[in-house]
Amino acid sequence: MIKKQEAAIKQLDDQRANIMSMMHKGKELAKDGNAPPFIKAEVANLDAAWNDAYSNTTEKLKTLKNTQKVWTQYQEQKDEILELIKQAELELSKMSGGTSPKNIAAELQAKQDIGIALREATEDMLRKLRDICAALCKVTAPEKKPALQKEVNPLKRIFLDDFKC
Repeated sequence: MIKKQEAAIKQLDDQRANIMSMMHKGKELAKDGNAPPFIKAEVANLDAAWNDAYSNTTEKLKTLKNTQKVWTQYQEQKDEILELIKQAELELSKMSGGTSPKNIAAELQAKQDIGIALREATEDMLRKLRDICAALCKVTAPEKKPALQKEVNPLKRIFLDDFKC
């Protein structure tokens, strides 16, 4: 869609010189005392229509690019969270071979520290993902909003199940 919008702007830019030239000629014709009275109104309508078309096209391109940026951020954040959860699950499932109380206590403390650090990082990432999701919901068609929520909710559940928050 972005490429189509960029192509539309290019077409408008390519025709700008011709349009401006014709509008200038129309304005000059309207100044002629023998010109019909509707000429001035038609030139003003054409000028307004041109400005509306160009500004709407550029605004739509800007909106599309912003939406694409938000989608990219969303996907990156989601991938980061999934990777962090995978790492956490791997770390928490590792068991050392030593059975001495000193080794067990040190390993337990290390796992607790890792768990806390991972939980804090994941909480922050989930918060960012929810913020990005909310931004996406503002620019996404209403029928796509439930799909976005369906992607975020399982991540929250995995996080809550793994870290018992």
